[in-house]
Amino acid sequence: MLSTAVTLTRSLRTQTRITATPVNEDGQRVEAREVVNSSSIFLNAQDPGGLPGFEDGVDRSSNLLKDLGGLVVLAAGLFLPFIWVIGLFFLYRAWRKRERANFQAPSEEIQEIDA
Repeated sequence: MLSTAVTLTRSLRTQTRITATPVNEDGQRVEAREVVNSSSIFLNAQDPGGLPGFEDGVDRSSNLLKDLGGLVVLAAGLFLPFIWVIGLFFLYRAWRKRERANFQAPSEEIQEIDA
């Protein structure tokens, strides 16, 4: 089967005619046995409607906003399983801050005693 894709600018009526001639085993034509077939096809081209209007712009913008919303949901789905890493980071910072405070507090008391 042969096929092709076309873009039409106008409606088109086609007619295909196929002729086949049978041959015998020696490759010679068999008389009085010719096969003929015809087929007609009408391809209807539709007008795209000219320049886009206000409604087309609104439709396309709403589609863009839907697509962007979908991307935001996908990004949230990607990063949401790792949200606990942020909590661990803040816990680590609080622990380090407490450790520094505990480490620096005794040295300040020693300096006050010496003075």
